Amino acid sequence: MSAFLDETGTLITVSSSNPLPVGGKSVQKSASFTRPADTTAYAANDAIANSTTAPTLLSFANCANANGGQGYIVKTMLLTNQKTCTARFRLSFYHTAPSPINDNAPKPMLYADKDKLIGRIDLDPCNTEDTTSDAAFALSTALMPYVCAAADTTIYCILTTLDAFTPASAQQFYLEITCELS
Repeated sequence: MSAFLDETGTLITVSSSNPLPVGGKSVQKSASFTRPADTTAYAANDAIANSTTAPTLLSFANCANANGGQGYIVKTMLLTNQKTCTARFRLSFYHTAPSPINDNAPKPMLYADKDKLIGRIDLDPCNTEDTTSDAAFALSTALMPYVCAAADTTIYCILTTLDAFTPASAQQFYLEITCELS
């Protein structure tokens, strides 16, 4: 027989009647926001957020089985209610909250955030299904491993555009990630 400590520190004895547990839990997490009520054009690499003065980070809680846990982002989907949107977007993921970036401000790559950054996923151009659709979307199945911060199970995200585009006033965005937890 062998034994291990579970995530709470309890000693678990492994036997034929109590086999070693395996991971493989899938979770879907989502976040949505409405950008400001203006149509100020974005330049490439501008942040897209809910405010030009006090933006809120996109966050996804419980992306690990325990604090400091790990997993893989296996799917990302971005949906917007501007059906004519054909821009490409970037999702920058962090295990510790970076400073939020105002809507329509350039998103810098900060050396100070190097230890917070998990990675980024660049999405293909948004598209719509047909003329009766009322939304545009982009989907990625890029695989991204992550490890959450030691005292957290949350993943944070900043959305930026890779293309210049003119948004709709109060345009809505919905982001969904699917994670496989270890």
